[in-house]
Amino acid sequence: DYLESFLINYKLSKSNLPHEIPSFTEIYSPDRKLIASASNAVESMLNATLHSEVIAIERALKSLNEKYLMGCLSLIHI
Repeated sequence: DYLESFLINYKLSKSNLPHEIPSFTEIYSPDRKLIASASNAVESMLNATLHSEVIAIERALKSLNEKYLMGCLSLIHI
């Protein structure tokens, strides 16, 4: 179940990055295989654009070698 896995990964991410804003994103392909995940890096990299959603989208696009993420599912925990 991808939702249960997502919540476990969020909790792990949150505990590993205690000084970061607790946001976590996973992106799944249309057949619901995990293709990208990311945590916020705003505080650690001192860059306000490094939100988990942006990082995960960039990783997913690169992983699929695509311009768009048609049919993909994004789960975000803030």
